[in-house]
Amino acid sequence: SRPVSGGRGSMADGEGASSIKVAVRVRPLAAREKAAGIASIVNVLEGKTVVVMDPLDGNIVYGPGANRTREKQYSFDHAFDEHETQEAIFNQTTKNLVEHVLSGLNCTVFAYGPTGSGKTHTMTGVAGQLGVMPLTLERLFTRMQVIRRMIRIRTRIIIIRIMQRRRRRRRRR
Repeated sequence: SRPVSGGRGSMADGEGASSIKVAVRVRPLAAREKAAGIASIVNVLEGKTVVVMDPLDGNIVYGPGANRTREKQYSFDHAFDEHETQEAIFNQTTKNLVEHVLSGLNCTVFAYGPTGSGKTHTMTGVAGQLGVMPLTLERLFTRMQVIRRMIRIRTRIIIIRIMQRRRRRRRRR
């Protein structure tokens, strides 16, 4: 791999690829959502596009909105549906970063979303399904064992969890 320069570099996709990749994971409906009869309005197409359908589509029978869809489409470097495995997500998002780190580049994996969106599940995993962080560390330390005979390696890992806590408003009496 080549070092990143000027915001552009060689990543998993090859020459001239962006050094920033954006991936999204659609979480499965929770048991309480299924029990309430809530249906998913999100679809993943071809592993790169997320379609958010309007839950009210089909109710417009006349007027300016008739025969128009209000669905929204968003494109990403990677899009994973609710059936994707932790390992597949790791393989397509962070596995190649280990080689970049070992060649001296700084790398960051950033998970963002509201409470309940699946960040912790994806990043740390659950029993029997390691998440992105432990899979990345496992690969990093395995690779370090192989190459440490050839070069000296110093490792520093920083994991930060930032949460926004909202203050409760005091009720005036």
